[in-house]
Amino acid sequence: DSKKTVVDVVRLPEEGGDDTKLSGIKFPGLFLNQLPSDCFSPDGQHILLSTQWGSVTKIVAISLEAGTVSPINFDLLSNEGA
Repeated sequence: DSKKTVVDVVRLPEEGGDDTKLSGIKFPGLFLNQLPSDCFSPDGQHILLSTQWGSVTKIVAISLEAGTVSPINFDLLSNEGA
């Protein structure tokens, strides 16, 4: 049996967790009913999902090894890859 807690319960955003912030707000915990059906990154090292962070919905990557949560930012004005 290979169960592992990847992200601890966050009771208050300013307590525990890592120091990742978005617009000055520390990671508030995950707000979702269930994981998306295709939530693993191609390399299998991260879970990708959307959650509330502050007053916005953000896409985040959760490292399965380290348990860190990183917001994914998109630059919609960038011409890279176009």
